[in-house]
Amino acid sequence: MILRILAILTILLSFSFGDLVSQIEEKIATSGIAKDNISISIKETGAGGKKIISLHEYTLRTPASVLKVPTTLSALLEFGENFRWKTEFYSDGTISNGILNGNLFIKGGGDPALETKDVQNIVAKLKLIGIGSIRGNIIIDRYYFEPSEKRSAYFDENPYSPYNALPDAMMFNQNTTTLSINGDCVDCEVDDKSFDIENRINTNSNRCDWPQVRIVDNIKPKVIISGNISQKCSTKKITKIVSKSYLSFYHSFRENLTKNGIDFNGRLVVGRVSSDSRKIFTHYSKPLLEIVGETNKESNNLFARQIFLTLGAEVVGSPSNLEKSRIAVHQILQKNGISGVDMLKIENGSGLSRTAKASSIVFEEMLELAYAKFGYKWLNTLSIAGVDGTIKTRFPSALRNKVWMKTGTVKNAKNIVGYVKSNNGKLYTVVIFVNDSRASTTGLRLENDIIKLLASGGVYSDDYSGYQAQSVITKSVSNGNYFIQVGSFASNSSSLLEKKLRHLEYDYKIIPSGNVKKVLVGPYATKESANKSLYDLRDQINPEAFITTK
Repeated sequence: MILRILAILTILLSFSFGDLVSQIEEKIATSGIAKDNISISIKETGAGGKKIISLHEYTLRTPASVLKVPTTLSALLEFGENFRWKTEFYSDGTISNGILNGNLFIKGGGDPALETKDVQNIVAKLKLIGIGSIRGNIIIDRYYFEPSEKRSAYFDENPYSPYNALPDAMMFNQNTTTLSINGDCVDCEVDDKSFDIENRINTNSNRCDWPQVRIVDNIKPKVIISGNISQKCSTKKITKIVSKSYLSFYHSFRENLTKNGIDFNGRLVVGRVSSDSRKIFTHYSKPLLEIVGETNKESNNLFARQIFLTLGAEVVGSPSNLEKSRIAVHQILQKNGISGVDMLKIENGSGLSRTAKASSIVFEEMLELAYAKFGYKWLNTLSIAGVDGTIKTRFPSALRNKVWMKTGTVKNAKNIVGYVKSNNGKLYTVVIFVNDSRASTTGLRLENDIIKLLASGGVYSDDYSGYQAQSVITKSVSNGNYFIQVGSFASNSSSLLEKKLRHLEYDYKIIPSGNVKKVLVGPYATKESANKSLYDLRDQINPEAFITTK
């Protein structure tokens, strides 16, 4: 009797597995995308886990931002989750009666997240140790990475958008400047004298146009702001790459010295820490695990590039560069058992590249290693369906907390890698690459359908009550102050745009504004998450899309 029951269970389980595979194959066959343009590797997570399906898994594809996975995983493997970046402060003089008689050296250690509030804490620390005056220069050491004099990666036609920010050993505020525009008043969050602002705003109207921003890339950049903006309009914030991060850091640091009553009449010098200097103190970053989470969830290109160059500096030697960092990542993955590193062609560690290539099988290997080493700590650094990051609103509510993914999008590439938990508690490792001219629409739909099938254990259908095909669009907004304007239309001419937004499963709302209506995607809780979606929306919807706070 027991043997008969076991035999029946075996048949049922085999049928369920086969049914899941056949439904996935049917979705692929009917997707409208050529199989040659798709790579898939899906297996049950864990050693000995059954392979579910594979398709062109050794073919090299454009990975886009999923390439942040080998970068962030390598850092966790090599440094551990509690690693912290250091910004070190030295002097070649003595401190006597509150006076630092000598130069103050600041050695940048590549901290990706160093920001204005950190500078406030650093200056408070200087005052606490008894420094009331600096009788020398401030010397910034940028040589942990090879310094670049470029301001932008110039990846596309939007060189001053935040995703184009370049790494720097003396990183500050993610190499961006935020301008607040209220009527004809333009304020910078940091008193940054490394660039000029030319205000051409016209307030003699009742209109609330979005300000036009032009950056003149001189030796000392100039930001020209124009547009018709009434004094009654709400404050608008614009974030751009304007200056260089080490210059912005210096001006913020100097401003805070003044605010704290620390006298300084010297100048900025870029150089190395002298051999006869002594360390005063060290500022530490947030822990690596937290920064990895911010990198993967919001697909932060700059954070990924900072991590990538840090790997080169620590494993191969400083000053780091791209080639040292590629060597470091390959060495780390190889020594941790990844056999397919030759199928991982990395350019800069972020995926913001048209030359980077990777296979789905090497991603499957890396995801398996990450789960084995870090378990759910790793999963929770990825975007979680219904919770946060780039897939927060991508899937039906029934998949909330059941899907952990890193996404990647560039022109003609839509990719997703991570994990899916099914109704019966089984965890799957999932890698799907779609490199096709219809990747951002049809490819996205195919990926979503496969993930829904995995989550439902192969019983998903369009009318299945547990995973009913549904729109995740909500025209009412609950949380968040940041939106992305993708269009402005008269009468009802936005219907085609709205249809495309629904097809791509974006949340949006319509806001009347005078004789037109604005189409806003969102909301987003942070400027960083809005910046990530801005890149996708410019690729998929409107190259002129921009961030607004309404």
